[in-house]
Amino acid sequence: MKINGRTAALFVAAVVLLQPIIASASPEFLPYEGRNSVHEGQGGEKKIVEGIEFWSNGDPPHRFKVLGAISDRRMKTGIYGLIRMSGLEEDIAKSAKAAGGDAVILQNAGDDVIGVSGFSNGFINGNGSGGSFSASGFGSSFAAPVKAHVSRYIVVRYLPDEAPSAPPPGAATLGAPTAPVAPPQTPEPPSPAPAPR
Repeated sequence: MKINGRTAALFVAAVVLLQPIIASASPEFLPYEGRNSVHEGQGGEKKIVEGIEFWSNGDPPHRFKVLGAISDRRMKTGIYGLIRMSGLEEDIAKSAKAAGGDAVILQNAGDDVIGVSGFSNGFINGNGSGGSFSASGFGSSFAAPVKAHVSRYIVVRYLPDEAPSAPPPGAATLGAPTAPVAPPQTPEPPSPAPAPR
């Protein structure tokens, strides 16, 4: 099979154009292992997507266990980027459910510039006659950054809130009597003396 210059150029252009699509991956969950995995949050901003609570600017006001983190990197630029960004929260919710989570807490999010896309064109016109030549030209170009959105969410599972523990039977508590106290008894008035006969 013979490859001409045009076919090679189209192949290179296809690889360059498809590279951001190939580089976009689905969210990746990494489990957390450690002794300090149980926390109690203070509250924050919440919305629910696909049955998973999304918390930002704070954390859930419940006891929860950290299961791990979801890292996501996806294209943000162009039509493909718009399509990928529109499914970000649904993809995070699916990944959190698969990990056994009830909620996610946004840890950080931002954009990376991964390249520049642009075009340019030019036009030149000239004419000449009898030894004279005149020409005019025009050119334009445009360039824009190609961005990827990077985010990280902490996946948590809710735990039952701890109820105050009751003292063991027979244990004395501060400020409480150790044995039941009988109500005070009032003495009975003396019976009247028998009347003389």
